Amino acid sequence: MNKEELLSFAKNAAYQVGAFLQENSVDLKRVNLEIGRDIKIEADVRSEAMIIELLSKETKFPILSEEKGLVPGEDQEYFWIIDPVDGSLNYSRGIPICCLSIGLWKGDEPILGVIYDFNKGEMFYGIAGKGAWVNDQPISVSKIEEKAKAVLCTGFPVKMD
Repeated sequence: MNKEELLSFAKNAAYQVGAFLQENSVDLKRVNLEIGRDIKIEADVRSEAMIIELLSKETKFPILSEEKGLVPGEDQEYFWIIDPVDGSLNYSRGIPICCLSIGLWKGDEPILGVIYDFNKGEMFYGIAGKGAWVNDQPISVSKIEEKAKAVLCTGFPVKMD
């Protein structure tokens, strides 16, 4: 299997699960666990199961997931890393700033990744050493070299104030 095929599997899984998450049903927003600002909702569990099922149909790689931990696989050369709902708190409150993430690694080296903002319909993806795209349009890093002229964007840490 080549990297493009593996990327295609990840993108297809992201599209399918993203469509499911767009349903935004009350059931999907049910909080299963809450520790401070870190919550686990039903959408985390159900979308994670869907991603695991979809990736496991196409590859035999282990999967490291946010909720289940390590899901064993027969082929130990690569492994998937998934975050089924990155931004669970936002999702649970109807704030459309969340996505799902799927990455493929070989040892400690990233191979490819997919970030799907299902609210905006934006699919960010890339293959290490080859490039990155958003909705099939190439993207690149900024040419700004001075930190003082750069913009840094981050999320809010859930384990500290």
